[in-house]
Amino acid sequence: MRNFALATTLSAFVACGTIAGAQEQPFSIGVGATTLGPTIEGSYEFTPELSLRGIGVVRIKGEDSVTEDDTKYDYEYETGGFGVVADYYPDFGGLRLTGGLFKSNMSFGFEASASGAETIRVGDMTYTNVSVGGDMVFERDVAPLLAVGYTGMVGGWQLAGEVGALFIGGVDASFEQTGGSVTISEADLQEQEESFEDDYGIGAYPYVGVSMTFLF
Repeated sequence: MRNFALATTLSAFVACGTIAGAQEQPFSIGVGATTLGPTIEGSYEFTPELSLRGIGVVRIKGEDSVTEDDTKYDYEYETGGFGVVADYYPDFGGLRLTGGLFKSNMSFGFEASASGAETIRVGDMTYTNVSVGGDMVFERDVAPLLAVGYTGMVGGWQLAGEVGALFIGGVDASFEQTGGSVTISEADLQEQEESFEDDYGIGAYPYVGVSMTFLF
């Protein structure tokens, strides 16, 4: 996915150059950090008011745990994705309005188990000697991104910060029994899915980012 993001960013540069023709507006490329993960960014300035920017989120994996309904879930997460946005500078200054689309590859995988005297809660029931697994992704894998930011120059470097939201439309969760001596009912598994979707199902994922790019 990292190679895909880099290749798509370079393709966006070529497309921008083709559209812009003989205009000699600067390219920029740099790195950043966002609530979606670390980024590699590149942009092309069509006019002083308008730029096109590609944002590639670097794929990173990690793990942690969370407790839901007195049940401890170990989970693994993965970041990644790619966005293309337009940056509009309404007053020719540092204020920046951003809008575009972002394809997210962020995902979470959950596991919980109970053995011996341990119990886990699935739906409305408490179970022993069972294990469950599930995953959760954004409802929209391609979602609108809107943000407002500010940019400033330090030497040949452009420093920027922005705040906005990725309108993911909620989350989609799925659970299944992965082992055990008793059978977990489909109704309880479905109810657990709905519980996760209600608890984590925000319609807009907060987007906050800082970046440092070099103009050339």
